[in-house]
This record gives sequence, structure tokens and C-alpha cells, in this order.
Amino acid sequence: MKKHIILLVLLLTGAAMSAQTGTETTGGDEKIQTLFGENVHNGGYGALMFNYSNINDEDAFLFGMRGGWLIDHRLTIGLAGYGFISDMQWDNQNDEPNNFLAGGYGGFLVEPILFPHKPVHLAFPILIGGGGMAMVKNHQMDDDWDDWWVDYAGAFFVFEPGVELELNLVRNMRVGFAVTYRLTQDLKMGDIDEKALNGFNFGLTLKFGEF
Repeated sequence: MKKHIILLVLLLTGAAMSAQTGTETTGGDEKIQTLFGENVHNGGYGALMFNYSNINDEDAFLFGMRGGWLIDHRLTIGLAGYGFISDMQWDNQNDEPNNFLAGGYGGFLVEPILFPHKPVHLAFPILIGGGGMAMVKNHQMDDDWDDWWVDYAGAFFVFEPGVELELNLVRNMRVGFAVTYRLTQDLKMGDIDEKALNGFNFGLTLKFGEF
């Protein structure tokens, strides 16, 4: 699985950069071809991400950050990460505890961008990394006694590709509407579904930087 993911990332990155091949002149008549040309624009940005997802059949909310080096307006290489929490399940029948899932993940980011100079354009963020998740429980018998504990915890590998519709609001700010798909290895967390984290993210991204 990991070999196929790495191959996919390399193919997407190569396709994004193929349109910006330039030349550099040497002392002779021959010209050395370069990937980025002679006058490559280097920039960068930081972003806040607000996402909704479904984790283990419960509504979940994710807050994230990402950023990196923007090469010639068309490719970002950097880091990204999320923290998440699912809706708490309240079930006090038979003295059962309340519970919810909480965790986070992050890793390497590669993001090809199509038509970056247009006011509305597309970006394709791809996150490859890892994370951890825990089942947190709360037992409250009365107003004077409240107990919290972790029932299950586990780590996982994650691969999350996506597509983002970006709007250039002003020179140093962009807004994106993203759909990504989170794919993880099978979880080993007691009675939690092995594929509880697999699913779509729908989110809003606010980017600030030099584009």
C-alpha cells in the first residue's frame, strides 16, 4: 500500500511541475534544462483548517494547520496536522459512562496547484503521515463526583488526498473549500471498528502568506 501511495505522489508532483520547465544558459551554446527555470518565485503560507467528518458513526470536528514552501506558485511542500473530537455519547441508563473519540494526525504535505494566477483555481493537497486516537470515557454519578479515563488507545498510518477549490480574496489571503478522503491502516482498539477513521472530510481553509 505504501509503495502505491508514494508512486501516486511522485506522479502528481511530476505532472504539476512539467508545465514550468525552464532553461539555464551555460558558457557554451548548449542550454541546461531545469525544473524550475531561471526566475522561480519562492513563497510560502500558513493555513487554518476547519473540517467536519464522520468517525465511528458519530459527527466529528477537526481543527488543523498546514503550511510550507510554495514553489513557483504551483507546488507546496510542507507539513499538515489535525486534532479531532467526536460527539460525546450520553447514555446514563444502567449507570453506563459517557464516551467519545479524540486524537490527532499529521505529516508530510505535497500540494500541486492548477492555474494559481486565476481568481478561482484548484489545489490538490495530499497528506502522508501518522497519528493516534483514544476512546475517552466519563462517569458522573452526581454533581460531586466526576471520573475520566482512557478505555482504548492506538496509533495509525494515514494517507489523505483531496481537492480544494481556492479563491484569491486579496494578494496575501486565500480561502479554500476542500473535500478530502482519510484512509488509515486497520485500527486495533478493542471493539472500535477497524475502519472507523476512514471517510470524507469537508472543510474550510484560510491561507495567509506570500503566493
